[in-house]
Amino acid sequence: MPRFARNPRAQASSKDRPTISLDKRKARPTGNMFSDFKLAVLFVLCAVVAYANHIYRNRPDIVKELKQGHLAALWQAGNDGQSAADPLRRPVEDYAAEIHRYFEQENFAVLDKLVATLRANQQRLPGGEWKLTAFYRGLRPNYAEQQTPTLWQANLSKLDEWAKQFPASATPLIALVDNFAQFAEPLQTKADLNKLPPARRQQINEGIAFGEQALKAADATEAKDPHLYAAMLELGRVAGWNKTKFDKLYQQGASIAPNYQHLHEAKAAYLLPTWYGTAGESEEFTQEVAEQVGGAAGQQLYFLIAKNALARVPKESFALTRFSLGNAKDGFQSLEKNYGMDTKTLNENARLLARNGDLAGADSMFKRIGGNFDTGAWQGKAEFENARAQAAQASGGDLGVLGNYKTALLGVYGLGMILARNFLGAAAGPVTSVLTIGVLTSVSTEFNQQEKFMDLINWTREQIDGLSAIIARSIK
Repeated sequence: MPRFARNPRAQASSKDRPTISLDKRKARPTGNMFSDFKLAVLFVLCAVVAYANHIYRNRPDIVKELKQGHLAALWQAGNDGQSAADPLRRPVEDYAAEIHRYFEQENFAVLDKLVATLRANQQRLPGGEWKLTAFYRGLRPNYAEQQTPTLWQANLSKLDEWAKQFPASATPLIALVDNFAQFAEPLQTKADLNKLPPARRQQINEGIAFGEQALKAADATEAKDPHLYAAMLELGRVAGWNKTKFDKLYQQGASIAPNYQHLHEAKAAYLLPTWYGTAGESEEFTQEVAEQVGGAAGQQLYFLIAKNALARVPKESFALTRFSLGNAKDGFQSLEKNYGMDTKTLNENARLLARNGDLAGADSMFKRIGGNFDTGAWQGKAEFENARAQAAQASGGDLGVLGNYKTALLGVYGLGMILARNFLGAAAGPVTSVLTIGVLTSVSTEFNQQEKFMDLINWTREQIDGLSAIIARSIK
């Protein structure tokens, strides 16, 4: 090499020499779509939206306050340590608890007078349930007492004492029949009878024997009580009565109170293919009852009978029952218009709609239900959550406790982008691309439509607009 030739490597100044740095952030790609600040804001926004959605579903009392401009209600939501408020009513349970208190105090004279009034005026509670039914529920052991056989026996002894003090009253005998009829409620198929222990079979037979005494007492005192016949029919179904004997008692009860739904529910259950009927027989009977009663009352009966029959069918036999969804929906609307609505009936209607494929209708019910799951309407909490998730997914709505898919997806995406860009250096580009592709693929797979990704963005914008409106109203 000539002497005058310059070696650029040798003559480069120290400041021109490349330096080695362990800070990988300097090596990250530039020109990304989002800055770290924007991604952090996105992640925080997702948390805010998720929290707002939780408030909307589980704290309707707080939502009501916010709509009125009371922003301080948000702090109440966080500091209140109580469970989510129930915006609906459980009138049957409340009324039954009130009756049970009178029963515990042995105010038999008061109870006898009250039940006579209920038989005469046929009052109904929100959701359409008869007060007469709730009255007899109150004469059953409460939940805690049901778990202890000795307490249930104490309940029977108290009814026996009532019968001794008021021998002319048929009410304690009817209550005894109803107490035994509760053992028939969990049985869903004729095959379940084979699993009954001998002691339980004996109790059912005892209930029927008390029922025969109660029928004679009711005739002697002219106490026209349709609940006696409904309870007897429940026992007769599990006792294996033939159709002639069953129908005779049913007709007697229906002649006393044609609108008493539990009479018709008992017969519709008897006619299910899982018991003693054939496919379609229960549905045909329900339609006939609705037409015979006619009008709004007939519509309401159709819904009440249908949702009760569906509750008695095990999951593996769902396809055997096909009630008219249109008739049931008309009946539900008529029932709410005339009597108001309660938590359990909303749950039962959500199950009916979900079972029959009306996921949009079911989703609207789940939004009204919020966190108010009713144990008596579903075959376990898992069935409730699965049905709600399916209805929400079909409607593009909230997925309940199974996870708000849209919010979670945005949150994970934003957090993943931040972590990748700050800690992966040159590998951040490929990783963020994979994250983006994964989000799009996940949305496409979950919703079966690629364009649902725009719905995701629009939904988030709607939540932000809603929060902004609430804040703006509170500032005015």
